[in-house]
Amino acid sequence: MKCPKCYDRLLYRRETNVRGVNIDICPKCRGIWFDMNELASVLGDRAEKIEKIPLGAVIQDHSCPKCDGEMHMFCYPDTMTVVDMCESCLGFWLDDKEWKEIYHARSEIKNDFACPKCNFLQPKTDTCWKCGIIYSKYKKH
Repeated sequence: MKCPKCYDRLLYRRETNVRGVNIDICPKCRGIWFDMNELASVLGDRAEKIEKIPLGAVIQDHSCPKCDGEMHMFCYPDTMTVVDMCESCLGFWLDDKEWKEIYHARSEIKNDFACPKCNFLQPKTDTCWKCGIIYSKYKKH
């Protein structure tokens, strides 16, 4: 597979400490590709099961390195870390350091902010993970 950010670099496979999970890493930008469910497997009980692209996700200008599908950008649940997810194969691309941000943020989850539209409790973010509104554009009627 080729790196979706560097385009000219091939990803190399690396074993993780989770049995049966191999990730793909770019030698240039250090981005990481996780096939479907691999990110959840590596995160273990810290994982958020994501089975579809959330509302409000932004379509990226690069394609999926695995299936050439459309990539969408959004904040990983319970974090402020922006990730890319393929709409077709449900794989994740994490830029350098995003893995560590997600890993550490997931251990410090605090659901103390209520969405002004649907009252969903979550950490303070720019968008609601449940209804998808962007807070800066939402006006209470």
